Amino acid sequence: MRKFFLQSLILIACLSTNIAVKAQTADEVIEKYIAAIGGKEKWKQINSMKVDGQSSDSNGFIYDPRGIDDEKLKFIMEMKNVKRGRI
Repeated sequence: MRKFFLQSLILIACLSTNIAVKAQTADEVIEKYIAAIGGKEKWKQINSMKVDGQSSDSNGFIYDPRGIDDEKLKFIMEMKNVKRGRI
């Protein structure tokens, strides 16, 4: 009986509190991100963009314009063979 009373009391306390919870929609998250990176108008002014990095294809070929040294090779081998990750 005491357990039931305690559960009922907790339920009443939870239902009687007026906590407003507002979840963000995907559109709101995207709008906030665009505002944080400078706004739509600034992005429309961009004519070109340079992307630097490495790429790989589904056959496992990895291209890095800066070359692959021993440290990178060790990381790649661990990522692909031990952790079974993707690059």
